[in-house]
Amino acid sequence: MFAGVRIAAVSGALAFALATAAAGEGGVPSGAGLAGYLRPTFLEDRRALGIEVTLAEPGTAIERRALLDLAGFYLAHVMIPEGLSVLSGVDAEALSGAERRRHDRLAVRLALMSDRAGVTLPEPGAAAAVGPLWTALLAIRQDDPVAASAELQRAFFELSTYPPQFAVALMPELFEAAIVTEQWQLAGDIARTIDGLPELAGDPRYDYLMGRVMAQTGDLVAAFDRYEAAARGSGPDAHRARLALVRLGQESGTLEAEEQWAMLEAIARLWKGGPLESETLHLLARAELATGREVAALDTFALIGARAPGSVAASEAAQMARALLRDWYARSAEGEIGLAEALPGHRRIAGRYRFDPDFWSGAERFADRLLASGVTGAAADEFAFLRDHRRAAIELGLAEADAAEDDRLLLKQADALMRGGRFEAAQAVLAGGLKGDDPELRDWHASLWAEILAETGSTADLLSLDAPGEREGVLRIVARARYEEGDWAGARDAYLRLWDAQGALPGSDAINLFLAAHRLGDTATRDRAAAAYPSLAETLIITGESGEETPLRRQDALDALERADRTLEGINRADDPEDT
Repeated sequence: MFAGVRIAAVSGALAFALATAAAGEGGVPSGAGLAGYLRPTFLEDRRALGIEVTLAEPGTAIERRALLDLAGFYLAHVMIPEGLSVLSGVDAEALSGAERRRHDRLAVRLALMSDRAGVTLPEPGAAAAVGPLWTALLAIRQDDPVAASAELQRAFFELSTYPPQFAVALMPELFEAAIVTEQWQLAGDIARTIDGLPELAGDPRYDYLMGRVMAQTGDLVAAFDRYEAAARGSGPDAHRARLALVRLGQESGTLEAEEQWAMLEAIARLWKGGPLESETLHLLARAELATGREVAALDTFALIGARAPGSVAASEAAQMARALLRDWYARSAEGEIGLAEALPGHRRIAGRYRFDPDFWSGAERFADRLLASGVTGAAADEFAFLRDHRRAAIELGLAEADAAEDDRLLLKQADALMRGGRFEAAQAVLAGGLKGDDPELRDWHASLWAEILAETGSTADLLSLDAPGEREGVLRIVARARYEEGDWAGARDAYLRLWDAQGALPGSDAINLFLAAHRLGDTATRDRAAAAYPSLAETLIITGESGEETPLRRQDALDALERADRTLEGINRADDPEDT
């Protein structure tokens, strides 16, 4: 019995307050109408309004009025999520006249005070109907400082008509807008008002904004003090203050590049998510570049893309990363970055960029450098790594198939294995053949395959190869194999074809041709070789201009041939050309 009387008494007193509030909300374009909700009996009022909604028959005018009363109650107490939730239960289309206006005013204010993602902002006309404060807030939410600027002075005045809770919630936003639009007199008036709000004493946002004002006026010491005070707090404005301290040190020259990097590296761990994280990481990446930490900067750019995919920040980071990747690998290829630094750097880059085409081109150049430096095993591994990740990227739809590209990497992998003496491994790589029909790559494949057969002692397989055509590498290998087998005619024919194909013969090939022709008694070929390579002339058994053969002492001929063989061995050891 007592509880029922208590509720009835509260409801009766509350009904008068609500009627006053509703009347104020309907006609006066200010916050005065919300005062009726602000009674010292918060818990009782909330309970009574909830019961009123519960007891009302669904879909009736009584229920709609009860819901509007409860939504207004929550707005007055700046309980924005609760107010939005209640208002969403009102069928606005069933409202008319003063109740519809009341609903629309509540909807505008709740939406513009919400920090929820996904809340639909009101149309400019709807905001203007409520008052300049809400027009200014709409412009602020839409990042339109010009539109906000025109309403800020009147918005500041209108805010003073609302309950104090509204000033605590919204005054810092007006203050920031005044700073951004450089309305310094208004900013001073707002600052003095904020100083009189105990709820905002020590608020990181206010200290941060005051730091911006101090920095703008050139009082860097005061700006530093304000930023430092804000940075001790929590929340987004505390983090903005930390970034502002770094910028202040940079602009004033009081922080060296290394100190800026150290601060940003620590600061970056303190905030995750949203545009503020992207801004922090961008600053960190620039500091890393300024201190020569290019690989770390590439890591940071990749992190921006991973944490904010599809954003403008991610697009900018990707663009900067592409340029940095090209530059880093170009300097590595030129030897400006030593292998001791480049190798771990490359492997760290690969962890983030292994599916990026810009990485593929740079990584291939890096593998070429490893091969040229004699690091054959690592080079072969890199070519295999690139082949594997290109195939994976194609399967994932991240890249287009390119047979020539894959064939080139396969041949480079095999070549690196062969230079390291791993002929069986190279044979396994080449055994599957090529995917494309590029004639140069097919010639290269044939040359490598012939060399493997020669190096592994598979002479019979080598000599049974299909006609090698005019592939110079294959011709040379086959010619040498026939020479070593004592097939003088086959060796001579192969060397002559090689000579015709490339227009010249290295010393070792010329001597082989000369000796094969000599052993066949082919004086025409022997004389041609001697004429082209005068160093062979001493082995000729020819005198006089007539070209008639004159027998020398047998020992002299043998001595000349021995010298030719020794010359051949020396050339083979010292400057035998590559077969590719």
